Amino acid sequence: MAKFDNILIIGDFNSTMSDVPMKDFCELYDLENLINVPTCFKNAANPSSIDVLLTNSENSLSLIHISEPTRRYAISGAGVGGKK
Repeated sequence: MAKFDNILIIGDFNSTMSDVPMKDFCELYDLENLINVPTCFKNAANPSSIDVLLTNSENSLSLIHISEPTRRYAISGAGVGGKK
């Protein structure tokens, strides 16, 4: 895979960050998940975080907002640049 300065992958992966394939994928491409709260509540007693926002350049995003109670997330200021 070609080397890119900024990678941003967003979606519902139906896989948690603790799953081995997801850990391996992130390690291979030096990616970090910026969503660190539960986003799936099928099991209210044990919610999980299966929606991910993976990036190799955390500083390229200026704001991530996850709204309650829907857990919808919005990104503003995405692009190359510094933090606001």
